[in-house]
Amino acid sequence: MLAVVLTGLVPAAAQDTADPSAPPVAGAQPSDRGAQAPVMMVIDGSGSMAAADVDDSGTTRMDAAKEAARTVVDALPAGAQLGLMEYGTKTGSTDAEKTEGCRDITLLNPVGPVDREALHEQIDGITASGYTPIGAALEQAADALPDGAKGGIVLLSDGIDTCAPPPACEVAEDLAGEGIDLQIHTIGLRVDDEARDELQCIAEATSGTYADASDTTSIEGAMQAATRAALTGYDTVGTPVSGGESRETAVDVAPGQYLDSLPEGGGASGETGTPAGTGSRWATASGRSSAGR
Repeated sequence: MLAVVLTGLVPAAAQDTADPSAPPVAGAQPSDRGAQAPVMMVIDGSGSMAAADVDDSGTTRMDAAKEAARTVVDALPAGAQLGLMEYGTKTGSTDAEKTEGCRDITLLNPVGPVDREALHEQIDGITASGYTPIGAALEQAADALPDGAKGGIVLLSDGIDTCAPPPACEVAEDLAGEGIDLQIHTIGLRVDDEARDELQCIAEATSGTYADASDTTSIEGAMQAATRAALTGYDTVGTPVSGGESRETAVDVAPGQYLDSLPEGGGASGETGTPAGTGSRWATASGRSSAGR
């Protein structure tokens, strides 16, 4: 999710050059969480993650996701608490295996202080094989966060939930409706429109972020941005809008605060230092085009 502010002729998302002592930019406001929130990382191990279409050298989606996850673990700040969960790794994807495959969710590492060596070993052991029980995995990931704690979930998936019920977006809406202080940040890896809609719905229901990813660079950038957003607990505010992809296709909006989803590894709302390769969205206010990045 991208948060942009359009106020007449003021360019959107100018936080990189803002005075650090000044109040945060509207639309990307820190929550009242204070300390770093505990985070559960959930990685898709369904059979489609074995597709070798991430680059020209035959890197699989699974290998690219694992490399990105290892990079995230190495970059975690002091005091961070991270857990790790996988799904779809212990069965095949035949019809005969669906019942078991839709229960195939494993907590590899409980949320707690970061043990990089153990997390690397667990990440390395994730394999692509079975079904995609996103809704059930989100329920279990939320349950695995510390009781009463404010937390975040980072979900990487390359497809739609293949096990509903429970429908994944309804799970996210139910979690938000229960008053749980939880944000779910989703990354769609080479997803189609249907899967993108579902992952965006999950993020929007919990005031989280969504980003597309298609190659090793954008996967790593999206994972890093989502994890930072989960740790810091930024709250996004604004009216949902789908911006254009260029000045020529910019949408016409009145000055105000708007939320959009970035293409290709876009950064999380409130984030500074957005990784290389992030996308842009364009909107026009008072006759002037502005890009949100």
